[in-house]
Amino acid sequence: MVKASLTRRPPWFSGRFNFRPTFEECILSCQVDLVKEGGHRYFIRFLDSGEAYPEQRAMSLLVLAVIVDGQRRGQEACIVLGLINVFLKHIQASICNDAQTELVFLQRLCLCLRKLWKNFKEAQVLGFQADASVIFGPLLCQS
Repeated sequence: MVKASLTRRPPWFSGRFNFRPTFEECILSCQVDLVKEGGHRYFIRFLDSGEAYPEQRAMSLLVLAVIVDGQRRGQEACIVLGLINVFLKHIQASICNDAQTELVFLQRLCLCLRKLWKNFKEAQVLGFQADASVIFGPLLCQS
């Protein structure tokens, strides 16, 4: 009986061990799990924490970028929690600071914000209503 069950193979199994998830499948699984488990809430709170160093907040931005990158469910979950306003507040504050760590933080803020509202008109409208164009003005005028 045991021997017979070992000879049956799943339909996707081709006889070689070539069934490996792609990098994109792993990222998608990570995105879904983080949103489902509420991980986005933790990283948004951490990002907005005054106790964290800019380097630590920049690392949390990388996780948030994964959560919202091309994943509508992640984008919507983060927008509900006010992530656009959090980003814009930190962008505005970072423009005034010339420290190198703040520059990396500012770059990642802009990257993550782009991923948040990419292909998501409602998020773009919310950004416009939150005066994103006014906040980005000085940044775009810097040489």
